[in-house]
Amino acid sequence: MKSIVSYLVKAGLLTMACASSAAYAVENNPAPMSFVRAIESDTQLVQHQGLAIYHPTLGFVNYETTLCGTKEKTEQAFKQLVTSVCSQQQGRVESNWCIDTKSNGPLFNAELGSFVMTCQDGEYSSIIHVLEALPSVKISAEQRNNWLQVATSFGYL
Repeated sequence: MKSIVSYLVKAGLLTMACASSAAYAVENNPAPMSFVRAIESDTQLVQHQGLAIYHPTLGFVNYETTLCGTKEKTEQAFKQLVTSVCSQQQGRVESNWCIDTKSNGPLFNAELGSFVMTCQDGEYSSIIHVLEALPSVKISAEQRNNWLQVATSFGYL
């Protein structure tokens, strides 16, 4: 069963940072694999159904799920997945961001939270939070600009 998908756009959901003057061009081609789809399909890493909220006006997907496992194994598998998907999208990883090597634009942000709770089987639990540009062929210039503003407000650049 896939993630619950909602089309919610609420005023004030995210505080937009001031507009960035950085140039950001995205080709109108879908990425080979979105990070949200990759994380959802990794059954060894993700054991719980995540929640994806699509923001079509703002041009991004917000996704969260919980992971259970040993701290070292989960961190290593997460880093490998981020690097692999970012590479497939012709990107490079800097901090928590996958950045397009051609345009220098943000493709996605993936963060692994701290291991503070335990799962039912006694292993550690952590939350993954992902922000990703909409994986769509028909993204408008306004949506690309909105995504850049969201990314900037979450620490891109």
